[in-house]
Amino acid sequence: MIVETCATKICPQFSTCIHDPHTRQARCLCKEGWQMTDDHENHINGIFKSICKPKQCNEYYNCDTNANCLINENTQKYECICKPG
Repeated sequence: MIVETCATKICPQFSTCIHDPHTRQARCLCKEGWQMTDDHENHINGIFKSICKPKQCNEYYNCDTNANCLINENTQKYECICKPG
């Protein structure tokens, strides 16, 4: 069995490499507010690479009825933005 370390593991943007002492393998975990998903837009011969995408509002933020859930272009995260008025 090959032991993979964080020194050789390439993790996607918005993730951190964690070494699991039980499996002796390195794995990528998305940072808070992000979730691991397959990148269906960018694949090679049907093999998808994993990426971290911001969690949708209904999974991470529960916006009030007086707010809309929008992605912040600067942080690339979903935010609750108050409706006018």
